[in-house]
Amino acid sequence: MTARPASRPPATCLALLDQLSRYIDHELTPRQRRKIDAHCRDCTRCQRMIAGLEHTVALYRRAGSATMPARVRAGARARIAQLLRPRQRTSR
Repeated sequence: MTARPASRPPATCLALLDQLSRYIDHELTPRQRRKIDAHCRDCTRCQRMIAGLEHTVALYRRAGSATMPARVRAGARARIAQLLRPRQRTSR
């Protein structure tokens, strides 16, 4: 059985791609949002794309809010301090 090649998205979908990040972050004007919402009512491809991006953004936001254990933070600070210390010159 051969895999069917993915079809190219319609021009309307392609035109929306560069706005999706701003759409998810609520940075578009109300008119721009309504245009995308209207398109997505009938386009399952764009609905899936937006849902996937929203899920990815939510995962990154949750991961970014996680607190690193104190032991790990202390070890990282010690290693950074070690790397920033001037190196001792060896005498020849």
